[in-house]
Amino acid sequence: MNSATDAATFLRKLEKFIPLFEGGDPDPLSFRQKRQFHAWKALLDSNPTSGNSKSRVHARKKARNFALKVIDTAGRETLLLCILVYSISGLPKITFQRFYLELKKWSQRACFPELLVEQASKLWNQSDQRGSQQRESSSQQRQLETENTQPGQTIVEAAIPSMSCKAPGQEKIGIRTNHLSKPR
Repeated sequence: MNSATDAATFLRKLEKFIPLFEGGDPDPLSFRQKRQFHAWKALLDSNPTSGNSKSRVHARKKARNFALKVIDTAGRETLLLCILVYSISGLPKITFQRFYLELKKWSQRACFPELLVEQASKLWNQSDQRGSQQRESSSQQRQLETENTQPGQTIVEAAIPSMSCKAPGQEKIGIRTNHLSKPR
């Protein structure tokens, strides 16, 4: 990933997975996707250097660093989509300097279905070592932000009035709010 075009292609791949969580199926992942999800979760829960060859350790460290950077810049929902798109060993090398900035912007504009938000929360409630502190801080921040919204208005809509998560003729399908709780 060494250009804006490559980054745009990456983001389109992520977008293709969002509808997977909109269908109402409480378990939308295929067997392969679940296996990949659990492999990434194991990587994030453990030491990537234990009991592996040098090349495998390198790939796992690279993947873990990518995952941690994505969650810090773009949030857990975006990382969940990345996990579904790329395997640990299939993750492309990222040399485009603005990649994480573009990923952050995309994530802030994206409307994530509630099921995607729930799945990402499950993953990070168990994996993120800093999770409990961030959740407490996020909860307090959301409470303050909720007090500043109009009735029926979401936190994101209050912060970014031009953003709408409604498709023509459809109800809101869910949005993420954690970007407002943590300065980036």
